[in-house]
Amino acid sequence: MDLNPKQNNLIPENDVLLKALVELANELGKYDVPLIVGGGLSLYIRTKYLRKKRSPRYKSQIIQRSTKDIDVFLTSNLIIDPEKISILRDTIGALGYTARTKYFQFQKEIEPLGEILIDILSPPQEHEVNSTDIRIRPANVDNFHAHRNNEAKGISIGLIPIKSLSEELPYSNLFIVSSYNYIILKLHAFKDRLNDTRVDFGRYHAYDIFATVIDMDENDWGNAKNHFKNEKEQEYINSAIEIVREYFSKTSDLGIIRLKENKLYQRDKQEFDSYIPDFLDDLKEMFNL
Repeated sequence: MDLNPKQNNLIPENDVLLKALVELANELGKYDVPLIVGGGLSLYIRTKYLRKKRSPRYKSQIIQRSTKDIDVFLTSNLIIDPEKISILRDTIGALGYTARTKYFQFQKEIEPLGEILIDILSPPQEHEVNSTDIRIRPANVDNFHAHRNNEAKGISIGLIPIKSLSEELPYSNLFIVSSYNYIILKLHAFKDRLNDTRVDFGRYHAYDIFATVIDMDENDWGNAKNHFKNEKEQEYINSAIEIVREYFSKTSDLGIIRLKENKLYQRDKQEFDSYIPDFLDDLKEMFNL
């Protein structure tokens, strides 16, 4: 990893997943290839490393949950650039990752965390790629696909450049998805997995939605309002609205029940319970309910 001592000292030694991300960003930065991160790692970066002024209504910072995944999103501009996609594919391989699910999930053993996964995802594409219901295959690039994510259609809206908000992660090619996009993705994930034992019946997803809302600052809210205004007719927004209406509108809804059952929520239950009315109001406001 080609990092200077100052940058190494800014990241805790036991933060293995973040170091793996930095390693990838550093290598891709040599070729001006953007690295857009979503998933639990983006929430971790958002809440731990970004300089921001959170709402005084939510006094306590959320407790982080662990993750082993680096979710990488391909934008519409990137996925039709075979040179940069090839660089991304070759860099992942050169760093020691091997295909776990051909060819959009890659794994690597790193101690003490164990297995690290890189998942390649993409919003639906209309031109210059081959696609199915599950996969998107960039044109003129072999052995590299992306997992199709229909709810990520607006993923390029409101991207957060990490370099401008964090001294610890000074990489101009490193971005995380907006809070609003993250909430949209997690709402759909909750609905899809609320009966799935592998993700604790959606309790993790409900917690991630809660954690993101209470972490939002003024810039996050401005982006959410603009995003909704410009995309409110899109199917992925309308389906998110229905999920909020069904699962996150009142305290008796299943989304709130699952949230309160989450183990990390339970650690600060008394404090977090006091946030629920504002959380519900905020979630409904950002989807105009």
